[in-house]
Amino acid sequence: MSEPILKLQGISKSFAGVNALIDVDFDVRPGEVHALLGENGAGKSTLIKIIAGVHRPDSGSITINGKPVTFSTPREATHAGIATVYQEPLLFPDLNVAENIFISHPNRGAVTNWREMSREAERLLATLGVSLDVKSPARGLTLAAQAISGDRQGDLSQRPRPDHG
Repeated sequence: MSEPILKLQGISKSFAGVNALIDVDFDVRPGEVHALLGENGAGKSTLIKIIAGVHRPDSGSITINGKPVTFSTPREATHAGIATVYQEPLLFPDLNVAENIFISHPNRGAVTNWREMSREAERLLATLGVSLDVKSPARGLTLAAQAISGDRQGDLSQRPRPDHG
């Protein structure tokens, strides 16, 4: 059996004295697919947010490829190779579709290649069978986002990302 890529040991987290997670161990090995199932309040989202750097655990450790990591921000988790697709996608209504797709791109600097970003957004949406004007504002696209938020949205977490300067 191969070594885990991601290993969580003894992860605990509480909010205002209420335990959300108690001593959770979780491993991810190459080629594995996992599903987190449970009732509301079982800690599924909290665990994912700890892995993604949104929350810090109260105790426990996280390793990636055998090296200890501590994430203070989602950006740090992204730089370490963690990609998260949330159940309820958040759209920025005043940004266009392409900007929403690449909003968290870690290499997106002060200079953006808008033409390349639009082309890549169109290509990504085409792979999902979605035809949208990627230069139009995302306002009002909540239903469209929900329509692709099922199994297909996971494909977006594996997307290649253009270099935007």
